[in-house]
Amino acid sequence: MLKVSEEVVALRTESDRVMQQKLLQGAALNSQAANATAQQYDAKALLLQSQLDFLQANDELLNAIGPQHPNNVSSDKFSVRRLIFQVHRLKILRTVWRTKDSLIPCARVL
Repeated sequence: MLKVSEEVVALRTESDRVMQQKLLQGAALNSQAANATAQQYDAKALLLQSQLDFLQANDELLNAIGPQHPNNVSSDKFSVRRLIFQVHRLKILRTVWRTKDSLIPCARVL
């Protein structure tokens, strides 16, 4: 699942890059470019969620094996918390990008 998520991130990153070039050339709309960026954030959030799920499953497995196993080293709790923070941050960024086009006209009216 991690490899698939990494491939999706690479695909969405390239798609966003191409869409930004089209936007600069006038061949794409702002909303299309914003949608490509939002899809890239979606893919990054999915990758981070996959990494988090993997770490949690690994910790559960190691806890089930018990302390007698020599390879039983739990993941660093700080790393897991940092990963959770990154997932939430990307979800917020994704929401901002999805609503960005609807917020711009409101700001112009004010």
